[in-house]
Amino acid sequence: MRNVVQQRVDHWRGHKSFAWAGECGIFADYVFHDARAKGLSAQLDSFDDDLDCWSRVTPPPGVTVPQLRELGLSLNHVWVVLDSRHYDAASPAGVDNPLDLLCARLSFVEELRRKSPDLLRCLTRQFDWWRTAEASELEFQAIFKTRDAQYEEN
Repeated sequence: MRNVVQQRVDHWRGHKSFAWAGECGIFADYVFHDARAKGLSAQLDSFDDDLDCWSRVTPPPGVTVPQLRELGLSLNHVWVVLDSRHYDAASPAGVDNPLDLLCARLSFVEELRRKSPDLLRCLTRQFDWWRTAEASELEFQAIFKTRDAQYEEN
């Protein structure tokens, strides 16, 4: 599956981050069909303005899924699942938990920064998961303007 995802990333036009943040549904659909053409029993999964999906989720350290919902954290993302691993353009090797996909991590940091900055500070002090997510979110924000200039339809 890793090769299927990586090949699609390699052929993605425009800034590669659009494949996992902005056009994840298109990317996941391509990967899904590529995987099925190779005989893999891949499935699509998604978050649609909520933290519900058919895959099992484990909350990030220091919080529960009900707490995330109470804070009003929402997420829109589509990815491919094969053998309980979750794949998108930012995670071609796959992850065990859909909330470990980079898009989810960045979304949580961005929303907590707006809705509960004190909680985010506490979580980043205590947990490496949140520290690395925050660092990745800051890197993503730094490329945002140049990324938009590199948009190409896929």
